[in-house]
Amino acid sequence: MKRLLLILTAAACTATTLCAQNTWRGKRRMPVPRSSIAASAAPMMPCDSGRVSAAGFEKTLRSTTESLFLTNHSADTIERVLLHIEYLDTSGRQLHSRREYIGVNLPPASTRKVDIKSFDRQGVFYYHLSGRPRTRANATPFEVRLSVDSISPYKSE
Repeated sequence: MKRLLLILTAAACTATTLCAQNTWRGKRRMPVPRSSIAASAAPMMPCDSGRVSAAGFEKTLRSTTESLFLTNHSADTIERVLLHIEYLDTSGRQLHSRREYIGVNLPPASTRKVDIKSFDRQGVFYYHLSGRPRTRANATPFEVRLSVDSISPYKSE
C-alpha cells in the first residue's frame, strides 16, 4: 500500500513539474521604457566636438550588428554615450536616422570597439566600405554619418 502511495505521489509531482515547464513564465518580459533608463543612469551632458569621437563603422550584408570604435579624447572616464547615426544611400538621401544609448567604460585617451543592434532587420543593406558581398542577392550599399550628442562621465560613489 505504501509503495502504491509513493508511486502515485511521484507521478503527481512529475505531472505538476511538466505542466509548470509548459508555461510562458519568463518569456514575456515587459520592456523597460527608455525614459526610466535615462532617468536612473548618470546625467547626460552635451558633448563638445573634440571630447569623444566615433569612427571605423562596419556592417556586412547579413549581419545583425553594427560595429564602431569610440575614442575618448578627454581627461574623464566616460560611462555612457548618446550616438546619433544617419544612414544614407550612395546619392546622399537619408534611409534612416536614430539615436542610440551606448554603455561603455571608456577611460581617458583610449578607444573601445562597441557593437549595436543593426537598423537593417531584413539583411539587405551593407556598409559601402565593408566590401561588396559575393552573393547575387539584391544588396543595397549605404553610408553613415556619426556624431556623439551627449556623454555621461563616470562618477565614483
